[in-house]
Amino acid sequence: MLILFILLSGCNNDLLSGFDNEINDHNEALENNIYSYTGTGLILENAFWRVRKFQSVCRGTCWVGDYYTAGDSTVNNLIYTKIRLKSIHKNQQEQIKDEFISLVRNDHKNNKVFRLLNDGTEQLMYDFNMKVGDTIKISSDKSIVESIDDYIFENDTLKQFNLVPIQDEEWVKKFNFSIIEGIGSTNGLFQGVSISYVNYDGSNLECFSVGNLVYKKNSTCNKFDFDYYWFD
Repeated sequence: MLILFILLSGCNNDLLSGFDNEINDHNEALENNIYSYTGTGLILENAFWRVRKFQSVCRGTCWVGDYYTAGDSTVNNLIYTKIRLKSIHKNQQEQIKDEFISLVRNDHKNNKVFRLLNDGTEQLMYDFNMKVGDTIKISSDKSIVESIDDYIFENDTLKQFNLVPIQDEEWVKKFNFSIIEGIGSTNGLFQGVSISYVNYDGSNLECFSVGNLVYKKNSTCNKFDFDYYWFD
């Protein structure tokens, strides 16, 4: 079975017209460690994903940013969660950008996640029903589900799909990654495979946080705090 995933892209301004772009204040929820997971889809309430993007043209890290949830919008009678990105870039270290990225929706019945595209149609982000041997494709790169493990997050047991690139070169096969139910890819919320085999580009999920609960907990996982990072 071939499962198509997507890369990060912008969203048409016309599509966003009329949407409520006010950012909900989640500080109280974060402090009180409010956490709720239905057992399907992504954990979206009060969540953020710290991602580091690296490219050969930057000779290392190009930018670091936090994808975060910012309230809901209803489109065609479907409820979507607004995702914004606050980031700092190598060539603009004095400026922190804060921009709207996309609308995403959990399909709890089928345990899938979709995002709304520019033309108003939906495209698959995650399918948490994968089995060993299934293949995912992002752009021209393909990876195969090699194994499935359990990942314990708080009191929930989440499925962790471990993937390996489908390439002839042995060195490429080292760039394995995982997709974790409820959390997303270990390369970032919207990022797919860990490397572009042509340009040696990639990304890494530094941490995922909901309330005081953290995946890959480390000293850098403070929302909107980029003081830890430097660019060579």
